[in-house]
Amino acid sequence: MKILTLRLKNLNALKGEWKIDFTQSPFIDNGLFAITGPTGAGKTTLLDAICLALYHQTPRLGTISATSNDIMTRGTSECLAEVEFDIKGKAYRAFWSMRRARGKADGNLQSADVELAEVESGKVLATQVRPKSEEIERLTGLNFARFTKSMMLSQGDFAAFLNANEGDRAELLEELTGTEIYGQLSQAIHEKYKAAETTKREFKLKLEGVALLSEAQHSELSTQLNQFKTQLLTVNTEIVSLREQLQWQQACEQNQQELTKANAALVEANNVYEQAKGELALLVAGEPAELLRLPHSALSQLCEDVQRIANNLSLKQEQLPDLESQQQKRQAECESSETDFTNAKAHQQRFETLINEQIIPLDSEINKLTNRIETNQQTLADAKIKQGKAQENHQTYSDELEGKKRTLDELTTYLNVHAANGKMAGEISGWKEKAARFSDDESTLAEITKKITATQQLKDSAVADLAEKQHAKTNVVALHQQSADNVSLCESSLNQLLSNGDTASVNADITVLNNNWPVLASCEQWQRLYINHKNSHAEKAQRLTSLLSNIETLKQERAELAASYKATQSHLKDVESLIKLDAELAHLRQTLSQGEACPLCGATEHDASLMNIDVPETIAKRDELTRSLENIEKLGTQKREQIITAEFEKQQCEKVIAEALAAFSQLEADWQGAMSSLNASVVISDVESFHQLQLNCKARQSRLNAQFSNIHASEEKLAEAKNKTLLHQQQIESINSEMALLTAKVSQLEGQLNDFHTTKSSIESALAHNRRTLIDEIESVGLTPDANITEWLAQKHKDVEVFQEKTHLHSTLSHELTALKDKLVEQSEIKAAADKEAQLYTTRIQEIEAQREAQRAKRHDLFPQGDIGAARREIQHTLSVKERRYKECDTALREAQRALENANAQLKILTAELEEKQQAKEAKQVEFDSALSQSPFADEAEFLSALLPYEERQRLLQRKQLIEREQQNAQLLLNTATQKHNTLLAHEHATKWQQSTAEATQASLNEKDDEKDRLLAQQGQLSQQLESNRQAIEKQQSLINEMRELETSYDDIAYLHSLIGSASGDKFRRFAQGLTLDNLVRLANQQLDRLHGRYQLTRNTKDSLGLSVLDTWQGDVVRDTKTLSGGESFLVSLALALALSDLVSFKTSIDSLFLDEGFGTLDAETLDVALDALDNLNASGKMIGVISHIEAMKERIPTQLKVIKRNGVGLSALEKCYSATEN
Repeated sequence: MKILTLRLKNLNALKGEWKIDFTQSPFIDNGLFAITGPTGAGKTTLLDAICLALYHQTPRLGTISATSNDIMTRGTSECLAEVEFDIKGKAYRAFWSMRRARGKADGNLQSADVELAEVESGKVLATQVRPKSEEIERLTGLNFARFTKSMMLSQGDFAAFLNANEGDRAELLEELTGTEIYGQLSQAIHEKYKAAETTKREFKLKLEGVALLSEAQHSELSTQLNQFKTQLLTVNTEIVSLREQLQWQQACEQNQQELTKANAALVEANNVYEQAKGELALLVAGEPAELLRLPHSALSQLCEDVQRIANNLSLKQEQLPDLESQQQKRQAECESSETDFTNAKAHQQRFETLINEQIIPLDSEINKLTNRIETNQQTLADAKIKQGKAQENHQTYSDELEGKKRTLDELTTYLNVHAANGKMAGEISGWKEKAARFSDDESTLAEITKKITATQQLKDSAVADLAEKQHAKTNVVALHQQSADNVSLCESSLNQLLSNGDTASVNADITVLNNNWPVLASCEQWQRLYINHKNSHAEKAQRLTSLLSNIETLKQERAELAASYKATQSHLKDVESLIKLDAELAHLRQTLSQGEACPLCGATEHDASLMNIDVPETIAKRDELTRSLENIEKLGTQKREQIITAEFEKQQCEKVIAEALAAFSQLEADWQGAMSSLNASVVISDVESFHQLQLNCKARQSRLNAQFSNIHASEEKLAEAKNKTLLHQQQIESINSEMALLTAKVSQLEGQLNDFHTTKSSIESALAHNRRTLIDEIESVGLTPDANITEWLAQKHKDVEVFQEKTHLHSTLSHELTALKDKLVEQSEIKAAADKEAQLYTTRIQEIEAQREAQRAKRHDLFPQGDIGAARREIQHTLSVKERRYKECDTALREAQRALENANAQLKILTAELEEKQQAKEAKQVEFDSALSQSPFADEAEFLSALLPYEERQRLLQRKQLIEREQQNAQLLLNTATQKHNTLLAHEHATKWQQSTAEATQASLNEKDDEKDRLLAQQGQLSQQLESNRQAIEKQQSLINEMRELETSYDDIAYLHSLIGSASGDKFRRFAQGLTLDNLVRLANQQLDRLHGRYQLTRNTKDSLGLSVLDTWQGDVVRDTKTLSGGESFLVSLALALALSDLVSFKTSIDSLFLDEGFGTLDAETLDVALDALDNLNASGKMIGVISHIEAMKERIPTQLKVIKRNGVGLSALEKCYSATEN
């Protein structure tokens, strides 16, 4: 990976937009360059920009987001970072930017905009933070932590790695190289081992918890189960018969209730008819009057209309004079209001002319003068504020100047007295670092002591566990021998039982018999149904013959009634014609006049004796024929219902006979099939032979069940004995495995104890030597440390910090004093200018106020009212009132005229309508009189007395229909109930079932149901016990099989756990970290060969992750890394940093390196060595950037990227050639 270009904008002190192209001169000419500039100028900001563009975070600030952005330059509204980089010859561009809302410096921070794209094609790979970070890591193979340790190296961080204790160094290696996976693997193995142990114990408990039935118990339960099944078959047959009897008895009771209810309903309907005869006769008597109802109603309505119209006409004629008077009054009022409105409008026009032409121009002029006065007064107030502020600032600066002078004098005195603290500043950090190592060594000693104690406890516990396992093994071996002897005994017993047939053959015979029982139960049911259908068939055939004869007789009788009905109906029509003819003749006689010819025959006289018909006798004859016709119709209806009932019963008989014949065929076919499957030849009608077949099957099943139970019990005993033998063998193997693991664990713990004791002695010796060396260095500069050297150094470090702080404060105060003197002069000048400006505006305000007063006097003379709006509103109000009054009068006049016109029009309409209605009334009166004269009524009063009210007539009609419908329904219910009663009594068992009641049958059925429930419950309990025993046997065998598989996997995981498993994950993690450290030491030694040939790094044999230095100039003597000087530590740390860069970048080649500081503690000779090493790295093709302000480095590195700090503003800049805005 190589950085090609860097573009940044408004980051920290680097305000503005800058772009650095590392593919152009001077960087392409010399790959080694220095980033130079004073402290705080922003050199490290360039490296922050690279991190920001790639990973959206920096080493110093962490992740940059909308809630935490301290990298944006103060006073700006946006910032950005963009990097183009090369991976394996392909260029990519990473971009990051953030802005504030509305482009304002005080706006809220918005979410960052990010992008990752290919440079050449422009293809965008990601535009969101998380996908971009994941894609960067996929392309480079580096996350942020590895990137900052492989491309951006800081010497201070790796000095900490060099001098870290074992635990800290392990964490650093894990973080930087990603070896945390080995610790996770170690923990995962440990967890699997513990889980396997738990599972193994659980399986042992499950095997011990399986309980099985004995052979005798199993045999007894099987026998009882078969007995319960036989009893259930018998009880079920009895329950079916009782339920059929109960249903017949309940149907009979319900039918008896229906018969009683139907008879009562028919009697009630007939009684109601007899009671209503008097009211229903009114319907017949009122029929002649009904013919005149409509003509009379029309005539009455016309009379009412004539009277109503006459009343309205009279009322309108009375109102007409008042309407004419009202119209004249409204006319006068309208003319008066119109005159008032015209005068008010003229007055308003004169007022508006005065206001618009004279008053408003004067008001405008006065307002302008007022605005000028207010503007000048505001300017005058501002000038006075400036005066006061300048005076106040002058006094403030004067007081501040005096205070700072006093503080500066005090600081000068302090610095002179404590000058020695300034000289000690260069040494105190090194002394504190060495003293801090003492605490680390003491902590290491305490940890090792704890480890020795814990390891000794683990060893003692393992030895005790080993002895306990040996005792357990002896006990299990004895149990195993007992189980083997029991297996031999069970095998002998089982072979003796199998000599009479094996389990498979016996079980097959039992299965055949069990399958036959449902067939036998079905055959028993079929036989009973066959006999029932046979009896029913004979009974229904006899009944069918009787019904056919009865139906034929009923049909003949109904035909005779139909002939009689037609003859009576014809005779009735003739009689009704005579009655009608007599009515017509009576009407014609009434129209004859004396001496006029008859309109029918032309005669002037008729013989009265020839014209008379005996009307009462004819009507009586008509009524008699009508009653005869109704009687014949009732008899015909009864015959029809009897025929329908007989036909229905005939169809039911035929249906039953057909069903019986079909059932015979089906039952015989099913019976033959069942007998074939049973290998029997019993006939379906032979009840005795079938019962003997059932008894034979029951006896054979009992024998086979006993034989199967004995064999099954022996097999279970043999399986149980074998399982115990296998279990004991597995226990022996498990104990052997555990003993081997415990032996290996004891040996391992003894080795660890020896290592811990050796390491403890080494650290104690080194700690004493290093403490003496530090005291000698302090005493060599003339200081005497306290007994607690750490606290003494801390106090001295505080003294140095105080001295440096006061030195910085002294320099700051000197600059501030000069600035305060300049500010005092500036405030004096501001006050003088403000005084002059105040005098000028005071004079100007007085002149303008005089002009405004003159204009106000002129306005008062022209318009003394003062307020234009009020005067205008008053005039407008008066005008509105006059106008509204005029409009109201005009509206009233129009309404009066309209009312008068409407009254005249209504008079004409009512007069015409009255004439029309009177003519219609006279015509309708003639029509009604004519109809009345033709009716049997003498006059209108007699007609009205005979006419029934409409509501009363409708009530009588509805009652007549209701009574007839109730009679028909009652008769139909009685016929249906009678037919159902006959059907029930025709049942084959009717005589037998009538001897007992439904309550007795229900009690017997309940007893049988209870007996069935009891048998089912007992059968279910037995079946459940047998099923549970079978499942327990299967579960035991399954557990044994699973136990075998578990033992194999347990042995594997236990062995793997002994190698790399541990609860903390340290066992495998430390092993992997040791390999990583070996690789790191090899790469670091390659770098040390280039840097300086004197030193080589080597692993410390006493510390698993410890490091030592091999001095090749002193006979390969091994030194502790803590004995290196500052310059030597830098060289070794730089080698480690470069090596770790190579180690971390295992996926992507690192072709760009940036070193941040780290050269300030080097002497001239060591600095030359470091620079030579960097030249060698540059020669290998890497681009290297060094951040430093050391003058010697600036001289040795000609290519420099200068960061220039601007005085007094807290901002910095690069050289102009890197400005993006100028390019």
